[in-house]
Amino acid sequence: MFTAWTSRASTGIASPAPTSTNTPTADGWRRIPCRPSTPVGAGSASSKSGTARSCARFWSGRRKIGWRPRARTSRRSVTSTRAAWTRRRSRPRDSSRSTRSLAASSTSRASPSSKSFGSTQDAKNSTQVIGGAEQGGLGLPDRDYYTKTDDKSKQLREQYVQHVAKMFELMGDNPAQARAEAKAVVGIETALADASMTRVERRDPDKTYHKMELSQLAALTPSFAWPAYFRDLGYADIREVDVAQPKFFEAATRMLTSASLADWKTYLRWHLIDATAPSLSAKFVEEDFSFNGRTL
Repeated sequence: MFTAWTSRASTGIASPAPTSTNTPTADGWRRIPCRPSTPVGAGSASSKSGTARSCARFWSGRRKIGWRPRARTSRRSVTSTRAAWTRRRSRPRDSSRSTRSLAASSTSRASPSSKSFGSTQDAKNSTQVIGGAEQGGLGLPDRDYYTKTDDKSKQLREQYVQHVAKMFELMGDNPAQARAEAKAVVGIETALADASMTRVERRDPDKTYHKMELSQLAALTPSFAWPAYFRDLGYADIREVDVAQPKFFEAATRMLTSASLADWKTYLRWHLIDATAPSLSAKFVEEDFSFNGRTL
């Protein structure tokens, strides 16, 4: 048996007679004993889930507490997602856009990109929450997957190329085109990995704290449209950003002009596919799990 906590507010469930286990504490909280719905012991294969289901019946205000099974994606939502993909692929609106504006727009709207941005506590002023920009944009878990030269790492990178190509094929690209697109994606990710800090370097708080005003950020990354990026996020009035890895951002910005616009579109398209694969059809889900759940 374990204990759930609920507030003094009405739970919508008839309260049992006061006992030592459900008498409100001084701050108004109430202990509720939760017993398994199936016996614990030999032959009880689902005792843990049964206990969790028992506690899921309790409500705190309007919110359930405890375990709740994950909702399955409906056929309608999968169909809608695929239809949205078809419309997205058929739109010509990005065909004439510059790499600079496309990167800023795509980064803020939909998918993981070559960088990560969010709110973070100011490491040198705990009373402030500021914007934080960090390295990112890799499809594999860590930069070392791209930089190691042992046979196992080389084999894994080749399997990753095959996985990316397979996902592009599922999107309707022919095998030769999908293979070329996969190599372009991994090429960009490898360059980003080379510019990334190692896990050991990232543990040093002094190496990952570089608070900058927007003018300094623009000077650091002149090829990235930060004003458009912040505007699309809804933070047009942002003034300061903590840039965790300035050298990474310098390298990523150079890549905006050194890599072709077509390769950047392919890269952004891949990361959107990768992020939404669990919500697509069964073939996407199986291929995604085959690589991320089995190979990795």
